[in-house]
Amino acid sequence: IAAGESITAKLKDRQVAARLLRFLLEQARTTLVEGRVRGLSVIDARLFDIDLELTALAAQEARREAQAEARRGKEVGLSRPSIVAMRAEAPTTTLDPDSAAAAVLRACVTWPTSEWMALTPDRRLFLYSKARAFDADPVAFDTIGLEILDHLVADGEGAEAGAWIGRLSLDGSPATRRATWDGPRGQSLLALDDDAGFRERSVIALQRGVDQLERGQLPDALRSIAFARQHANESAAAGELESLSLRWLSYVASQFAITPGLLVTLQELVPRQDYALILEDLMWSAAFHADKRSFDDGIANQVGRGALERRLALLRPLAAGDVPSFAAGIRAGLTDSPDETIRFLGQLAQRLELEDAGVRAAQLPTLGAIRKLLAPLAADTGDGARQGRAAAALVARTQAIAEGVGGLPGATERDRARATAPGGQVYAGSIRLAPSDPLPWPFPAPNPGAPSVFTPIELRPLEWRGGAGELVFGWSIRG
Repeated sequence: IAAGESITAKLKDRQVAARLLRFLLEQARTTLVEGRVRGLSVIDARLFDIDLELTALAAQEARREAQAEARRGKEVGLSRPSIVAMRAEAPTTTLDPDSAAAAVLRACVTWPTSEWMALTPDRRLFLYSKARAFDADPVAFDTIGLEILDHLVADGEGAEAGAWIGRLSLDGSPATRRATWDGPRGQSLLALDDDAGFRERSVIALQRGVDQLERGQLPDALRSIAFARQHANESAAAGELESLSLRWLSYVASQFAITPGLLVTLQELVPRQDYALILEDLMWSAAFHADKRSFDDGIANQVGRGALERRLALLRPLAAGDVPSFAAGIRAGLTDSPDETIRFLGQLAQRLELEDAGVRAAQLPTLGAIRKLLAPLAADTGDGARQGRAAAALVARTQAIAEGVGGLPGATERDRARATAPGGQVYAGSIRLAPSDPLPWPFPAPNPGAPSVFTPIELRPLEWRGGAGELVFGWSIRG
């Protein structure tokens, strides 16, 4: 068998070489004693490959003959329809349902997983794809595919495991796709690493984290999504995963109050720059909810300085429910650094829009103080008055938020006119929604070609204990 290529070279006829090889394999299949051989499926798979090869070669030869006949017909003046009909009579590579190859495709669904694992990776995937397309029992083939995946994961064959996930995702049901990442199987996939050839741990972890969140398992969801963020750079969809996992992480963290336990968890699980972003999100929420204890815990654990430190200093009075002190800080900021303070107020409006109606209503005094401070700047909206135009836009935005929860207390005639004008806006509120982006799934389904029929087969002596405890001397076949 190992000399197959040299046989082909000597015979100058691949079809004859394939037939000779088929004869040798049939003799081997007859000679080997069942019960003393492990991996007999290798012989069956090889016979299947040869039958496909012979079918293809025969069809190729018939097509050549048909083309030659058509040329001769053209030379003697046959009509075009006759020539086309002659070409159409050439056989195709369609598999005969009564052929030996078709019998292998029907039989392989009954093989134990150990027989599938005796095949080489390319032959295993090729035979599975052909058998499934030929006479598919979807449930049986989904089961076979998942069992093969389990063996590959247990053996640390990460690259091939990824190919099988792609194959199962294409052929299998939604439940089968879920079964690739759910439960203990998904946990085992997370244990593979880049050295094993598996690069999509982040994808599996994100799927698991979102599912855990839907089931209300918040601590597990936080850990899974943080794992996804940690390993996103390994994936073929790295850029998409890095952004999406961070957004999911921020969303999950927002379901918690700031506690030392949460902060320790975040510090352990997420990169430093992500930790700073998530913590700032949590502290804005704590300030809007007047949750001074959570805000102070956040301050004690913040990692950023500079602009972040100044933003949190402006927010701190709000966390204590002290609107006058907050207004004093904004007034000083508009004098000392108006651009930065207006940007801060824009952030405040944007983040407040994400809170529920009760929180927005509780912040009406804050909105009133902001509008009063911005009014002098907003009055100047002429050419070149960039700060004035930004302030006027903020005045309109804060009034829209206020109108959405019942209007500003002590509104002026000008405020009422603006609210009822045709261009007036009312912000009705929004729901803090989880990211709606589809979760990445970078597992392309492989489309394997036919492996070479002349690849050597590995035959090894083996011994094991039989059912009655006797020592059995036999063979193991792989290939």
